[in-house]
Amino acid sequence: MTKVGENFNCIIALENILSFLLQSIMNSSKYFDEESLSCPHCGWQPDEGIDDRLLDFLDTLQEQVGSPLEIVDCARCEDYNDSIGGHKNSYHVQGKAVDVLVPEDMVIEEFADLCSDCGAEGIGLKYDKNVVHVDMRGYKRRYEEE
Repeated sequence: MTKVGENFNCIIALENILSFLLQSIMNSSKYFDEESLSCPHCGWQPDEGIDDRLLDFLDTLQEQVGSPLEIVDCARCEDYNDSIGGHKNSYHVQGKAVDVLVPEDMVIEEFADLCSDCGAEGIGLKYDKNVVHVDMRGYKRRYEEE
């Protein structure tokens, strides 16, 4: 291999490493690890990772609540989403949604209000599971499920 070819290969390798590191930095949370954000069925995440706005929201929410938050699920593969009756175009499959168990010292409406204050766009109150669904859909929406 010529010197030019070796240099070109080194540049490509460096670009790949930098791209990986940048993706790791951009798609990271201070408080939640990759496992807690991945599909509970298979560990899958979208190629783009979890939405940066959702990660920022989760970190802000965690700081406001103080006690550890319990994520029910965040990213979902299509098979898992189908198996639990999720919406066909679910924000979970896009890495833009999370379901969080309401902390023991809060009621669901209070927690949903805090989620809104922390930057949530879509907020769904799931009373039967004591869970709040949050997504980054690009506009505000609040709804309730029985």
